[in-house]
Amino acid sequence: MQTAIRGAGPWGARPGSKPGLWRPLRMASASPAIQRRDGRAGARTGRVAIARALAGNPAVMLMDEPLSALDSQTRELLMDDLVGLWTRQPFTAVYVTHNLAEAVRRGHIVVVLSRRPGQVREIVEIDKPLGDREFGDADLDVYQKRLWTLMRDEARAADAELINV
Repeated sequence: MQTAIRGAGPWGARPGSKPGLWRPLRMASASPAIQRRDGRAGARTGRVAIARALAGNPAVMLMDEPLSALDSQTRELLMDDLVGLWTRQPFTAVYVTHNLAEAVRRGHIVVVLSRRPGQVREIVEIDKPLGDREFGDADLDVYQKRLWTLMRDEARAADAELINV
């Protein structure tokens, strides 16, 4: 599944100049997740990686499973921080995830891909503003259920394929 985050904008000065290079990092260090010193190194590492990627002022940023290695609390905090970054300075990203909750909380457009061969099965637009989406949001549950309905049969087929190996 791929999720697209809409919006693009310059990150300050031209790529390579100090203001443009340091602005995303300053934004990342202002984040509550990176300021904490409570052992959540994954959040700090994730935020710095995102800031580093944004410092180059890419036209589109590829985010391939950026939160997959994090525990659930850190994942929630980092998702909130990502929305905060996007709200302050929109950017365009292709966000790849297998986590349905992540997809509906972070995406404006969710592209559901088939197993093999990987083809677009359906494109689902999520109209709720990114800043208004929260953990446990009933509106997002509707989207999540729709996505799971699209994916369930293929997930079962993949599971059956593993059993028969």
